[in-house]
Amino acid sequence: MMGGDFDRTDALLADIRDLVRRAELITRRGRESFVHPARPAGPADLARRLEGRAIVIDVQTAVQALPTAYRDRYPLVAWEKLRFLADYLAAAPDVDYELVWDALAEDLPGLVRQLGIR
Repeated sequence: MMGGDFDRTDALLADIRDLVRRAELITRRGRESFVHPARPAGPADLARRLEGRAIVIDVQTAVQALPTAYRDRYPLVAWEKLRFLADYLAAAPDVDYELVWDALAEDLPGLVRQLGIR
């Protein structure tokens, strides 16, 4: 791996770690308030949902930019699941926020643990 690739990979991993930390801030308020906010949902609830959705998409964008050789070193990571979820979130007009919650609370923290970038 050339020096530039290493620096770029480190920067991408730092981005992923920072995004997952933001996801943790969202999940601290609890699943119910994210998946089923009070009716009518207020601006803060909507903003939190949109931020959660954006975090999943942004993590996938960073993951896709990682060198293939790096991703290949982690065959147990659910790379395809993350890609499919991000594609769905980017395209779906009516998002299932249960899926977003699961990604924020389980999949993304699991990703940073598997990659050892906690």
